[in-house]
Amino acid sequence: MKTIATADLFAGRRRLRGLLENTMSRAAVTRLDEVAAERARNMLRFHAGLKRRHLDSLIVCPNGAGAFTSLLLLKDVPRGMPNIVGAAGENMTELQAGLAGRSLLEAACVMILDHKAALAGGAAEQVRRFEYGGLAFGIPEEIMSVVGNRMPAPMSDTFRQEILSSSGTGLRRLFGTEDVTETEWAGFSDDRQVAVMVEAARLLCVGVNRLDAAA
Repeated sequence: MKTIATADLFAGRRRLRGLLENTMSRAAVTRLDEVAAERARNMLRFHAGLKRRHLDSLIVCPNGAGAFTSLLLLKDVPRGMPNIVGAAGENMTELQAGLAGRSLLEAACVMILDHKAALAGGAAEQVRRFEYGGLAFGIPEEIMSVVGNRMPAPMSDTFRQEILSSSGTGLRRLFGTEDVTETEWAGFSDDRQVAVMVEAARLLCVGVNRLDAAA
């Protein structure tokens, strides 16, 4: 991805401020529509626990290939939560990228309202999502914190590649190379589940939130 220009960053912050209130209102309506709400949640499925204060900039800019792209930038997010989300679509015009960005922001607002509702109901959980093939599972904040505290800061490219290799291999060893069903996952021993979560947490710390089952 091309480097984000300072001018694009600040323009995106102005765009975000101008759209946020109306988008939050639309998101409240979207949550009442089961199909639309699930579609929005799927767009930001790695962002459970997203808060309004995490929103930073909604950027619409050239992608360097003669078209436009839209990016939602987040700030001060919990460890393991991606801080850049790209809107779906390729070879978009500026207008199309702008509309895609609005959809992305609406999805983010749905996640924010979901978290607020969970907090109000006492059901909020601090978990990060990871996907292995067709299986999605959550990693508790306690594991993310322990694993994250062992990571060097700053992190070198060499260290990142070592984590990608070792933890990717570790997950495939624990899971096998075939897709694992939710029923099979539930049948894993506690120790095996924790071992899986630790390897997945290491991958989340280097910006990887999913892994194909096939090697």
